[in-house]
Amino acid sequence: MGGGVAMRPSNLLHALLARGLVLLTQGGRLGYRYPKGALSPEEVEALRKAWSLAGQGDPHALEAFAEVLLAPRVGPGEAPCDLRPPVCPTCGGRTWWKRPRTHGGGWVCARCHPPRGVEPAAWHGEEGS
Repeated sequence: MGGGVAMRPSNLLHALLARGLVLLTQGGRLGYRYPKGALSPEEVEALRKAWSLAGQGDPHALEAFAEVLLAPRVGPGEAPCDLRPPVCPTCGGRTWWKRPRTHGGGWVCARCHPPRGVEPAAWHGEEGS
């Protein structure tokens, strides 16, 4: 990465994920793991800064982290229906719907925030899948 040019949060996250970064959250705090030597100290600092921006309401950072933390994980040769959906940290539900881009995009818990007045772009989980 380098060069001193700031990357958009989504580009930063995808670049780091490709090198083994795993994001974890608990109680609004960011945790992460990565293979030894996979990230430079500057990249770790850029990750922390992006998380701070998300906490301050930056829409690009919020969308980037929501996409990574809520998106279903699909590996090579797997179909989304083969995956167990992530657990909502608020209600424990496992059904998610994707807001259309015209409504902000991103994955949303169907139990906490059922779709009202908008057609979901996609479903993941037990209902609607």
